[in-house]
Amino acid sequence: MNIYYDTFELAMALFGFDVWNDDDYEKANEQLEELIAEKYEISGENFEKLVKDLVKFTPIAETAITNEKVQGFVNTNRTMFLYKEKVTEEQND
Repeated sequence: MNIYYDTFELAMALFGFDVWNDDDYEKANEQLEELIAEKYEISGENFEKLVKDLVKFTPIAETAITNEKVQGFVNTNRTMFLYKEKVTEEQND
C-alpha cells in the first residue's frame, strides 16, 4: 500500500469506508490503492501529492483545542479533520 497515513483517512472517506470501524480500516488497507487507480488513474503516492496541492484551496479554520490555524478536509458527519496542514504565516496574510 502506497497511501501514506496522513491521507489514508481522507481516501477511506472518499470511497465510503468508515474511519471509526476497524474492519473497514483493514478492508481499506487492502483495497484503496486499487480503487484510487481505477477511479483517478493515479497511484497512492500521486493521490497524496494531489491532496497536498488541493488543501491550499480549502478555507482556513482554527482548531478547537489548540487554536492552531489549519487548512484541510473534514468529515462533516463527525466534525473532524480527515487531512489537515498547519497554516504558515505567509498563507495567513
